[in-house]
Amino acid sequence: MIVFLINLFFKKMFASRSWLIKIVFELFSVFLTVSIVYYASRSFDLKTEEASASSLFVFLMAGEVALIIPMGMAERLLGHFSEIRNSHFLLTLTGLRISPLKYVLSKTVADSFFLIIRVSTILLISKMLLNFPLSLMMIFSFFMSQLLAVSIFIFMGLVAIQFYRKFQKGMGLFYSMQTVAAILGGIYFPISIFPSYLKNISLFIPQTLILKISREIFSEKALSTKEVFGLTVWAFVFLLLWFIGESMLNFIKKRNGQLI
Repeated sequence: MIVFLINLFFKKMFASRSWLIKIVFELFSVFLTVSIVYYASRSFDLKTEEASASSLFVFLMAGEVALIIPMGMAERLLGHFSEIRNSHFLLTLTGLRISPLKYVLSKTVADSFFLIIRVSTILLISKMLLNFPLSLMMIFSFFMSQLLAVSIFIFMGLVAIQFYRKFQKGMGLFYSMQTVAAILGGIYFPISIFPSYLKNISLFIPQTLILKISREIFSEKALSTKEVFGLTVWAFVFLLLWFIGESMLNFIKKRNGQLI
């Protein structure tokens, strides 16, 4: 999982860059991998507040499934937008009288079914073969929380698309930031073992809140309204950013008479 995420995001980001940049970010990839292994190994030894409520297996599995759907949908959103940058495809799309945004969102929603099946399969296999604590109520609560998580990542992706529409770059940066944010959120280890300067960042990013909610659900703990409220605030923040960005791009489009 670690190697897959890092290779996927950095391959997309730097496929056409110079050898020097590739070397720099290859070193950065190595640093991330070593850091993950280090902090994950520490989580075996430390009795942290986050890990003590349930077994380490539940802690890691809940973190593993928490970001698959939201991160996957954000990735597919940007991927489908990249497809319609092809001029011939854009002409076909225009002929079908469907807006690019509606097309991209429709394709992304269709792809979400495969992600849901993947997560469901992971949970069911873990339940049947590894005694993962799982009930119908847990499944219901988890997927309901995923709706809020998905809305945040969709709006994040739409903001990244706006940035790309204006500056013709930034897609790779979005992928890399998501990887780093997932690590800082504690996908593989408790954030309490971070240095204080990293912990202060981790406490407020949406990935941390999503992971906490997932672990609370599968640890059979009552959901904290603090995390749910925090995710709701993040959803409105990215919705507002998308709305402001769309208004600015439409203004520039009208002023310049161009398709952005």
